[in-house]
Amino acid sequence: LNLVSEVRTGGTVTAAYTWLADGTKLGVRNGSGSDGFEYVGSLIYRKSGGSLQLSEALFGDGVIRLNDNGTQEVNYFLTDHLGSVRVIVDGAGTVKECNDYYPFGARHIRSDYAQSTNRWKYNGKELQT
Repeated sequence: LNLVSEVRTGGTVTAAYTWLADGTKLGVRNGSGSDGFEYVGSLIYRKSGGSLQLSEALFGDGVIRLNDNGTQEVNYFLTDHLGSVRVIVDGAGTVKECNDYYPFGARHIRSDYAQSTNRWKYNGKELQT
């Protein structure tokens, strides 16, 4: 597979990726290697300062997020026929995010659309930034 292992800006590593042979992402770290994310099945752990903490748990139609203050938040993904996340609602049905996309996945930014920190976007894939 031809998967990215490092992202460099001006010769400096800004992100380093670890993959399994089948293309499953195991982790991503910042340039210093101290912070990042570890992936174990549908669980995502945040690495910060040498410690791992459960950050998110993906399920079929959404994600359970564990916030920094210890609370949890359930968000549901409403997708189009391609699997792209178009709308995210919380457990009460409140719209948290709306998305439109240009061809090939660039996000069409509209000031009247709700925005969130969700990383799953076009074709249901995680945004790699």
